[in-house]
Amino acid sequence: MQNADVIVVTCVLVAFMSNWFCVIVAQNEVSDRNASDLLYCPVGQFGYFADPTNCTRYANCEDGRLTGLLRCPFDRHWRVTNQGFGYCDLPESAGCQLTGVPDPINPTEPVG
Repeated sequence: MQNADVIVVTCVLVAFMSNWFCVIVAQNEVSDRNASDLLYCPVGQFGYFADPTNCTRYANCEDGRLTGLLRCPFDRHWRVTNQGFGYCDLPESAGCQLTGVPDPINPTEPVG
């Protein structure tokens, strides 16, 4: 497994919108990942990613591994702005689309 050359972390509370905006950027290869890693985190990615089962939660991923599930405050929804980027926003503005849980046999296909 390789280490990331650069990791950039920024979290800012946008006071007038009452939203958090967080960014973590880097990329690596990942070999041994568990089921939670597969569900929430793209391989080798760092950042915050939408929970595919709950619009109010998002995952903190480091090198393709889940390091924590976070919840948006005040019933806000996680709004994806780019891969690894996003912030908590009003539900009607966030555009959350649940993708479901990946099939454990073929993780690229959702169950159901």
